[in-house]
Amino acid sequence: MFLVRNFTGFIELGLSPAHVGGTPNQIRSFSPDLYEYISHLQVAVSGFIIALGVAVMLMYLILVMQFGSFVDPLAILMSLPLSLIGVLLALAITGNTINIMSLIGVILLMGIVAKNAILLIDFAKWAEEAGRSRRDALIEAGRVRLRPILMTTFALIAGMIPVAIGAGEGADFRAPLGRAVIGGVITSTLLTLLVIPTFYEILTDWRDWLSARLRGRPPQPHGAHAPAPGAAHARSAVSDAAH
Repeated sequence: MFLVRNFTGFIELGLSPAHVGGTPNQIRSFSPDLYEYISHLQVAVSGFIIALGVAVMLMYLILVMQFGSFVDPLAILMSLPLSLIGVLLALAITGNTINIMSLIGVILLMGIVAKNAILLIDFAKWAEEAGRSRRDALIEAGRVRLRPILMTTFALIAGMIPVAIGAGEGADFRAPLGRAVIGGVITSTLLTLLVIPTFYEILTDWRDWLSARLRGRPPQPHGAHAPAPGAAHARSAVSDAAH
C-alpha cells in the first residue's frame, strides 16, 4: 500500500512497488490518482526550471550593465549553486522532500544569496581602482564587508524561523520553504566568503592574460595600472571604510 502526499492530505493508492515502477500507461491503468499527481508534478518542475533559468539570465544581464563587464558577474553567479548545498542538507536533516514550496524557496534564494557576492566584488573593484593589488583588495573587501553580510544573514534567518518551525494551520505545507531558505543562506554565506574571492581572482587573471595575448603585450601585475581619475579620492574613501 502506497500513500502519496498532495496539497490536501494523503491519497491511498493501493499499489505495489512493481506498479509504481511501471510505464505511464501501466500507472494510469492501476491508479488514475497517481498518474494525475505525477503529471502535475512534471508540469510544476518544468515551470520551475524555466522560471529559474529566466531569473538567472535577468540577474546576469542586470549585473553586466552595473559592472560594465561580462566576466565579473560570472563570479557573482557562482554563489548561486553554493546555496543548493545548504538546501539539500536542510531538507535531509529535517526529513523534508523536494516539493513545490522548497522549489519556491530555491527561487527566492537566487536573489538573496547573490547580494553577499555583490557586496564583496563591488568593494574589491572599488579598492583595486584606488590602486591596491587585486588580492589585497579582495582581502580588504572580506574584512570590511563581513559585518553587513552577517547582519543581513542573521536578520533573514530570524525572519524565516517561524516559517521553518511549522506552527499553525497549514504549517507543514509552508515549512519546507523556510527550512530550504535557512539552509541555503547559511551555506552560501560561509562559502561565499571563501569561494567567491578565489573564483573572482582566477577568472580575472584569465581575462587579463587573454586580453594581453590578444593585444600582443605582457600582462601587467595587479595594481600596476595607472590610477583612474578620482582614484585619490577613492583611495581615501576605502581607507575610511576600512577604519
